[in-house]
Order: sequence, then structure tokens, then C-alpha cells
Amino acid sequence: MRMTMGLCVLVFVIGGASAAQSKPDFSGQWVLASPTDAASDAAPELVIGQAVGMTGVILVVDRRLKDGVRSERYRTGVRQFVERRDGTTTRLLVRWDGDTLVIQRDSYSGQTAGSRLDTEHQELWSIDPKGMLVMTAADRSGGAEPRTTTLAYRKR
Repeated sequence: MRMTMGLCVLVFVIGGASAAQSKPDFSGQWVLASPTDAASDAAPELVIGQAVGMTGVILVVDRRLKDGVRSERYRTGVRQFVERRDGTTTRLLVRWDGDTLVIQRDSYSGQTAGSRLDTEHQELWSIDPKGMLVMTAADRSGGAEPRTTTLAYRKR
């Protein structure tokens, strides 16, 4: 009985890890492929660490900007809420849509339930057939039409 339970747990862990590993691997150093066409706030370089855990993928992203490094940490399948002192609440959800990683960040005035949506930011990450990291970001503030930017990074 113990051996059967142990094998079941092992199959579950290996199955979960192999399913997560079948998704694209974004890890590595990435350089903006066309800096002249990019938005002025685009990071010229990204350093991404990717680890596969039992519950999903964890990404550590260093966006190397002109004025410093902005570090972010994402975990797939986990909805996170951050409440700031000014009463703003930010909801972060990272999930897979097929082979595309979706990072959704929404900020609200006050509590999330029944409060006003202030800003929306969504990033779609994918690897194109040439091996480029393609990031499409859509930003919307206060109900205005979204502003969309697509960036392509090549692996260093």
C-alpha cells in the first residue's frame, strides 16, 4: 500500500513537471532586436531565470533599463493581490494560454470587489519560429483605448 501511494505521488509530480516543461523556456539573456522601433521605455536587455516547480513555472525577470534594473518575479497559476498604503489594490495573474504566457496586472482604487479599475496591463510572451522572444504589451488607463506595443528580443 505504501509503495503504491509512493508511486502515485511520483507519477503525479513527474507528470506535473513534464507538463510544465512542455511550455516554452524563456530563460537566458535577451537583447532587443530592433531598438530604434521600440518604445522609449522598452528594456534594451532582459535576463530571465525560469524554474519548473510542482505547481507551475516561476520566472525571475530582470529588465535592464537605461536608468537601472527592474526585477520582477512571476509564478504561473497563482492570483496575487497587493494592497498599497494609498488604498490602491493591484491584482496579478500569470497563466498559460497554449504556448503563450499571459501576465495580467490590474490596479484598482480601493478594494477589488466593486471598485473602479484604474489601469490594466497585459503582456503576452511567446517564442516565434525563429527563436525570438516576442512580447506584446497592452496598456489601458481609465477606460481609454488600449495602447499596444510589440517587442522582439533575440537570445544573446
